[in-house]
Amino acid sequence: MGVQLLGNQKFGDLNEQQQELLKSINEDGQRLLDITGELLNLSQVESGNIRLTIEKCAPKEIVQTAVKNVEKLAEQKNISISTEFFLEDNDLVMADFDKTVWVMNNFLTNAVKHSFQDESIRILVEKEESFIQFSITDTGSGIDEKYHRQIFDRYFQVPGEHQNGTGLGLAISKNFIEKQNGEIGVNSSLNHGSTFYFRLPVS
Repeated sequence: MGVQLLGNQKFGDLNEQQQELLKSINEDGQRLLDITGELLNLSQVESGNIRLTIEKCAPKEIVQTAVKNVEKLAEQKNISISTEFFLEDNDLVMADFDKTVWVMNNFLTNAVKHSFQDESIRILVEKEESFIQFSITDTGSGIDEKYHRQIFDRYFQVPGEHQNGTGLGLAISKNFIEKQNGEIGVNSSLNHGSTFYFRLPVS
């Protein structure tokens, strides 16, 4: 509340340095909230206390909600996000909408972070037998195949990368998807970008 009041300049105008400092405080506070949220999600999954609301969901709604959440982040690097759907209009997926959007957000945020300026991210949604697959492909530096098995482990971060996360996002994503009877994975190689995907049962 204090940060918000200062930001609204209710107690007087702020000079440029004070505004930058306030922005930094706000970002640090948000980062701590994000980490706390990730730890809580992981705790709920591992203790078996996670609550899932599995229902029929429209894949397009899941994707559109997630894209809207990361639009501002992508704009900062002038990254475009394209979507392709190879589905019938009545194809629905059995999923917990909020948890699945969370996974999409995680994949997209990672894709933006690891993409170069002015690049593009591609979202592909297609039906594969009794599953609907969601894929997010970036054109970043890619991940060495020797790390693919560990990438979804708790606290794992690819060595040598700029470490600014908790190493929990992909572990939580894996748990969220598998709890919904789905599958999750990655296809990537060095200098050829990455494709993270998950599959959920068709309704």
